[in-house]
Amino acid sequence: MDSGPINIIDVNESNVEQYGFFCMRSKRNAAGYQNKLQWLKSRFREGLKLKLIRDGDFPLGFIEYIPGEYAWRSVAADGMYVIHCLWIPGKNKGKGYGGMLLQACEADARQSGQAGIAVVTSKQTWLPDKAFFLKHGFEAVDAAPPAFELLVKKWAPAPDPRFIRDEERETPPRGNKVTVYYSHQCPYIHAALEVISDASRELGLKTSLIPLTDARQARQYVPAVYGVFGVFYNGKLITYHPVTKREFHKLISPHLS
Repeated sequence: MDSGPINIIDVNESNVEQYGFFCMRSKRNAAGYQNKLQWLKSRFREGLKLKLIRDGDFPLGFIEYIPGEYAWRSVAADGMYVIHCLWIPGKNKGKGYGGMLLQACEADARQSGQAGIAVVTSKQTWLPDKAFFLKHGFEAVDAAPPAFELLVKKWAPAPDPRFIRDEERETPPRGNKVTVYYSHQCPYIHAALEVISDASRELGLKTSLIPLTDARQARQYVPAVYGVFGVFYNGKLITYHPVTKREFHKLISPHLS
C-alpha cells in the first residue's frame, strides 16, 4: 500500500477504466464488474457522479449520486441529487471518510444549483445507514415497507422528495413463478441472479429475469423502492438484496403452498 495524503478522485467516463469504481476492484474481468462499468459509462452522460476517497493510491470507499430525474431508486426527487451508494467498509469506518465524501457531494450539489440531497436508507441491509445521515443534517421525510426511509438535506426551497407509491408503479406479478427485476447498477447483482435461479430450480420453480435499461423503469416499473434488484413470488417481495441459496429458501418458504 502506497500511503499518502487522503484525496478524493472524481471518476468519469474518461478515467473510469483507470480508477475503477471500488466494488469488485480485484475482479475486473468478472461479468459483474464489466456490466457495472458499461452501466456507469451510460450514466455519466446523465449527470451521474462517482467519487473515490483514497489514502495515497489505496481506495478507502466511494459515493455515487445522480440528479433525481435519473435516479435508480423509486423516489420523486426532481431538483436534487439522489445518493445511490455511500460505502466505507471494514477498518476504514469511523475515521471521517464518509463525512468527507458527503461534504464533497454537498459542495457539488450546491455548485450545480440543486436544492438538496436525498438518500434511501434501510433498517435491514444493502443500503446506507440512517444514523450517519441524521448526524450530518438530514431529516426523514417518508417511509415505505418493508424497512425503507427517505432522508433529505435541503438548503433551497423545494418540495420534499417522496417515495413513488404502489399505485404509481407496476403491480407485482402473481403466480407460481419467481420474478426478478434487475439492473447493472450494482456489480454483485450478476452473481445474485445465478443464485436465485439455481435456488428456485431446486424448489421446482421457474424464474423470469427482467432487465432494467433506464432510470424510469427502475423508479416506476419495479414494484419496490430499491429499484435495481427485486425478487418477487406470487405478488410478494421476497428480497431486495442478494442472498445465499439457504437464505432464499428460508425467505420464500412461507409463501409456498
